Amino acid sequence: TRVLEVGGGRVESHIGNYGDFLRAKEFLGDSSHSKNRVEHLSGKVDNGTPTEDKQARIQAHAERKEQQRRKQQREKILAKTEVEIESLEQKLSVLEQQMADPETYQDQDLWRQISADHARLKDALDELYAQWEELQDDA
Repeated sequence: TRVLEVGGGRVESHIGNYGDFLRAKEFLGDSSHSKNRVEHLSGKVDNGTPTEDKQARIQAHAERKEQQRRKQQREKILAKTEVEIESLEQKLSVLEQQMADPETYQDQDLWRQISADHARLKDALDELYAQWEELQDDA
């Protein structure tokens, strides 16, 4: 194996691999090549620990992942809320049809039960609408 050094208007040939070339240059007192190595410029130092730039990228990646996780969780809750809203709206529709039936008013106990159920479902639906709006605002 041979390493060719090009610089200063000349070409020098060195026997061995790149590591041998660096050791020979350092032995001669020239450490400029080892300072310009890709490992030093790309974010790694001699002991293999990441530099501040790499740490910042790792932190930014972790923050993006956390934001993505929260977004997916919010979307899941939003979908569940929409299903619950639809279900309550259907139940309210059935109760309102029963309340529109004149026969319902003949049985006072039935009327009270339907009216109480309607009020309870309406309150629950209002809470779900508020929750849905809050989730939409966060998105």
